[in-house]
Amino acid sequence: MTQIRNRGADGQFVASDNGKTGLKLCTGPAHDEPTWLPATDKYFHRLKKGERAGRLVARCRLCVNWSKIKNPGSNHGWVPLADAWPIINEAVNRIGLHELAKRTGLSKDGLRQIVMKKNRYVQKRTLRLVTLELISAKRKGEQPHPHAKRLHLRRLHRYQDLCVGCGTPLSNYTEGCPQCTDRKAKRANRGTGE
Repeated sequence: MTQIRNRGADGQFVASDNGKTGLKLCTGPAHDEPTWLPATDKYFHRLKKGERAGRLVARCRLCVNWSKIKNPGSNHGWVPLADAWPIINEAVNRIGLHELAKRTGLSKDGLRQIVMKKNRYVQKRTLRLVTLELISAKRKGEQPHPHAKRLHLRRLHRYQDLCVGCGTPLSNYTEGCPQCTDRKAKRANRGTGE
């Protein structure tokens, strides 16, 4: 066991094993029992104000940040919908609104409000659940269900009539969509009288 022989003015200790200097005892939650650590800036923060400014704090850096390290990231708070929208949109396209609500445990109405962009913010907890489910669906290789995607697009476009091929409103034209091309040709024929 290391014994303290002398305490310096800057809070450092001189230990008795082989004359090692610069050790400091940390009794924080990261250690099972009090531990001697080198009294350096690598292991300890320094006080910035007051008459003890420049001295090392009582606990090591690991113990000071122990709660953040043990439980990384907080689920509390809000995220702007503009930042969360791409993730939620992809999850609804890939899985479908009803299936996503069932898998995440969120209410269908709550998800529908987010999908319809009626809220300006999304809870971090909700975004985390949707993100985890999206990652799971990607790992499993789940492909977007065409029926779910079509319903999602109808919801986004306020239940307007949509193209069966690409899912956009009938008033739009999508290059490469056979149904849109046929619709455009029929419109052109009506205009020429053929």
